[in-house]
Amino acid sequence: MDSAHNDIRKQAYQLRQSFQYDQAKSLLQNALQAADEQRLPASLQWELHYDLAKAYQETYDPAAAEAHYQKALSLLEQEKGDLVFTARIWSSLGLLLQDEGRVNEAIDCHERAVHLLRQAPESQVLLYLASNYKYLGEMYQETGQLAKAREYYRPSLSYLQQRLGSGEGFLYLEAATVALLLVAVELELLVQGKGQMSAASVEALLSGARNWLSELEHDDSIVEQRWAEWQRLRFLLNKLV
Repeated sequence: MDSAHNDIRKQAYQLRQSFQYDQAKSLLQNALQAADEQRLPASLQWELHYDLAKAYQETYDPAAAEAHYQKALSLLEQEKGDLVFTARIWSSLGLLLQDEGRVNEAIDCHERAVHLLRQAPESQVLLYLASNYKYLGEMYQETGQLAKAREYYRPSLSYLQQRLGSGEGFLYLEAATVALLLVAVELELLVQGKGQMSAASVEALLSGARNWLSELEHDDSIVEQRWAEWQRLRFLLNKLV
């Protein structure tokens, strides 16, 4: 059964990757119906709900996606399932709610994810922690709570720096992105007289972001956006010092 279950999940993922979302949803829904009829254990159902939630989220049906994330969480909690995967679902739900503008609920989801991740060996969950701290920082920054945003961006960047050099380009992009977010927050706090970093420390962050962006292809649109943000922040820092 586990083999058949994994084959269904793999096939559904491949269908999603080729944008055949209706087929992926149908496959997963049929598998869930069969699992329910056969009274299969929750451990063989929550993953299907998670995959179905992803399919709905990718096709802009947030209500259906939320329902399946919640069902997956309910099944996991019944069986006291994998802590890390439970955290991943809370994080995915948080991103969904963040996109829907439900910021307080999204913050709660990411806080739950962090709470679970902190119970796992840190070396195994560094990137998950980095991502959730980043998401929390973004939401606090968006709501004007800059000091709280700073307190989340800092560990996010620290975790990412521990993984740099592993040959994965997205880590350099993530590190540069978080560094620039932290610089933006710190510059605004400096203007308000609430900054905790010196201009030299902010300069060091900008230098780090520049070095990490230099590791990436400059013709990538996202990298171009980060370079533009780097130049904007560099200009603002020059005006302050």
